[in-house]
Amino acid sequence: MTFPVKQWDIYFCHFDEPVKSRPVLVLSRSELNAVRENIVVALITRTIRNIPTEVRVGKAEGLPKEGVISLGDIHTVPKTLLSARKGEISSEKITQIFNGLRLIFNLP
Repeated sequence: MTFPVKQWDIYFCHFDEPVKSRPVLVLSRSELNAVRENIVVALITRTIRNIPTEVRVGKAEGLPKEGVISLGDIHTVPKTLLSARKGEISSEKITQIFNGLRLIFNLP
């Protein structure tokens, strides 16, 4: 991968079966992404369950359809599985992500 992978950006990721290819949100810090082969991402899905560990995304974030960032579905993947950047999330969504991660990991 030759392009920089920035935290809070959305990319398309090419997973193996059964997950298949799908959009992901980069959670790991940009500084770490620059020097590491692997990055931490959360899957984006169109299955919306309306639970506190999901953050809604759609056209405003560069996606063709509405979906959610599923904070209960976090993966470490090689950067080589990413294709071009699709979009990014707003500071409001970042706050929602922090709140969802606090729930997932039982953080204060």
